Amino acid sequence: MAEEPHYLGHRERLRQRFLTEQSLFDYELLELLLFQGNPRRDTKPMAKKLLDVFGSLERVLSAETLDLEKAGLNPSSITAIKIIYGFHLKLLQQAMYHRESLDTYDRVVTYCQRRLAPLTVEVFHIVYLDTHFGVIRDVTHQKGTLNHVTVYPRDIIKTALDCGAAQVILAHNHPGGDPKPSFEDLQLTHKIVELGRQLDIIVVDHIIVGHSNVVSLRALGHIK
Repeated sequence: MAEEPHYLGHRERLRQRFLTEQSLFDYELLELLLFQGNPRRDTKPMAKKLLDVFGSLERVLSAETLDLEKAGLNPSSITAIKIIYGFHLKLLQQAMYHRESLDTYDRVVTYCQRRLAPLTVEVFHIVYLDTHFGVIRDVTHQKGTLNHVTVYPRDIIKTALDCGAAQVILAHNHPGGDPKPSFEDLQLTHKIVELGRQLDIIVVDHIIVGHSNVVSLRALGHIK
């Protein structure tokens, strides 16, 4: 009778620890997740490799599909990771939508930071609000490259009109980590603010997200 692979007992012990303690290391959580797509493989080495390559559990979960493929993951494992990240984003989104309007702004900032900070390419995101700061929609306007994303101000304002939004909060990330606004960021913001003003759409703020902190262009005085 063939001897069972050593990792099968490890898997069962890990499952039991997760179910009873739920206090696993990040690589152990990844191991559990990768089990789903690798039923006949020891997943600990891959879990540790992913953390080395991407730097954190959150960055593994938010990584682009192509980057996960390059790291050696198969389609089943990538799908499992994307499902978990999808749930993560949905829960963040629901927390933002289902709050009283008085604390919506802080919720939006937290949501944008947690959604955009782990990303390795620039993404421009917009949250559309009613007159009482209630969230109507939030959408990813464009995905870009490591240090650039193309933004279409007219499309942003048109979407606001189409969905009946009175206000918008703009957000994008700096994958390099420093949220300090560039000259192009300020120019773009001023253009969107002016275009919105002509059509009674208020730009509440433009949030720039770094690795560990955010910058508010309203707080810096660039939106009045």
